[in-house]
Amino acid sequence: MRGVLRGGRHGGVGSGLSTPAPVSDDAVVVDPGRHLQPYEALLEELGATAAAVIDTHMHADYLSGARAAAARWQVPYFVHPEDARSPYDDAAGRFAHQPLTEGDTIALGRATLVAAHVPGHTLGSTALIADETLALTGDFLFVRSVGRPDLGGQSDAWAERLWDGLERVRRQWPGDLLVLPAHYASEAERRADRSVAARFDVIAATNEAMAIQDPRAFLSWVTAHTTTPPDAYRTIKLVNLGLLDVTEAEAETLEVGPNVCAIG
Repeated sequence: MRGVLRGGRHGGVGSGLSTPAPVSDDAVVVDPGRHLQPYEALLEELGATAAAVIDTHMHADYLSGARAAAARWQVPYFVHPEDARSPYDDAAGRFAHQPLTEGDTIALGRATLVAAHVPGHTLGSTALIADETLALTGDFLFVRSVGRPDLGGQSDAWAERLWDGLERVRRQWPGDLLVLPAHYASEAERRADRSVAARFDVIAATNEAMAIQDPRAFLSWVTAHTTTPPDAYRTIKLVNLGLLDVTEAEAETLEVGPNVCAIG
């Protein structure tokens, strides 16, 4: 794998993309935004070719470019099957994809991505472990918070799943694993080089949600710190599922405003 290019609403060359050490000419693009030019420019700069596109979850905060990228680059698009359905009425999404489930691996050159199903922010939320050294956590785990569980209208049930996921990674992930979330909530979460990343042991020691040791206390914390989500989030998720079409002007309007996918 030449590298992992990760995007997102605030992603871009030099801010939302990461490139591990090169070992072949293939790359996987994770959580891309709808404007594909930054990814294509970086692929060209690296002399790499996209081999797959992955969404770690079905986004509500921005319009995903994953489906368009897969079609344009003629590569497979991976997403967990539980996120290929609407959380509101269980309607099947209208898009082609390859299912990405617990333990699945994507081998690119000598490198491997392993899927870890960590539901809670969404039912299909999936972290990607790259060669046991990096964890692309999407909106499951941020540097200073965790992904809000209320965006599917089932806050209590999803919060319990989120707790289970946090308990799992506390048991299984090594302290030196480098966590790379999909985005950040404040400038304090960015490192000196402007990247958004932290060792797992640092997150475990400083992240307020990770410090909670009791499931009931965690559920109370979630309730106390979860704000009302933007109305646009439901529309964005339906667009990403292929269940609703919008114009370019409408797309621009939908993505205006702060990102509030983290709790707090």
